[in-house]
Amino acid sequence: MNFAKFCRGVGASLFFAAASSVPALAVDPAAEQMKEILSRGVLRVGVQGAIRPWSYRDASGNLVGIEPDMAKEIAKAVGVQLELVQIESSNRLQFLQQDKIDVLVGNMSDTPERRKVVGIVDPDYWASGASILSKKGAIKQWADLSGKPVCAVLGVFYIKPTQVDTGAQVLAFPGKTEAAAALRGGKCVGFLTDDTTGAGLLLSGEWDDYEIPLETKYETPWGAAVKLESRDGPLGNLVSGVLYRMIASGKLINLAHLWKVNPPGWLTNASEKLKHD
Repeated sequence: MNFAKFCRGVGASLFFAAASSVPALAVDPAAEQMKEILSRGVLRVGVQGAIRPWSYRDASGNLVGIEPDMAKEIAKAVGVQLELVQIESSNRLQFLQQDKIDVLVGNMSDTPERRKVVGIVDPDYWASGASILSKKGAIKQWADLSGKPVCAVLGVFYIKPTQVDTGAQVLAFPGKTEAAAALRGGKCVGFLTDDTTGAGLLLSGEWDDYEIPLETKYETPWGAAVKLESRDGPLGNLVSGVLYRMIASGKLINLAHLWKVNPPGWLTNASEKLKHD
């Protein structure tokens, strides 16, 4: 990766000063958004609220984890205060489109369909795939889901392929908390979720009778996003630059270790590659 894109994104205040000095022939939505953020003095970043250790609420009710720490780096680069906004998988795209948040760093798989509606920036920062959280011994292979009820969260991309490939009957819920509660309540034989979410639940110490027995399927990278029209604008370039810097410097890997989770192999490889690019 060359760092020209990063350099274009850094220095939001310099961009604002330059943009303000040149008469505009037409309103540029991406430039206007950056002006609004700088005027507001606050960057609103959407993160999940119940996915340990990526983003969850601590004992004091504060949003903490890997992604809130990433959000701090982005706000610092913009030069404004940070406001964390809790989102769900079912509403995170709408929050961007409806201007309820400026940036999304919320466990979102990077898919071609999503790139058509929001501005997913490069590089991706994590990867995960679909798996099943179930009672120990209840599920031994993906074929065991055939004809059985499986809980999932609205909006996750792997619902349809799981239905097609296994014949599972998926019950979709608004959020992970509701889907997990349905599993505990016996409404389904397993919770279809990404492997990182399942691992986070097991790490909490509240799921000792459960396991993730199956191999991961449909592995995809995670992307951070801005509004579609801002992807190649100052905010999108700035977010992109922060992510490149965190990967190249090893800071993202260090965050993973700090929060006691193993980074995916491709992230380690990318970090090594960018160090010498």
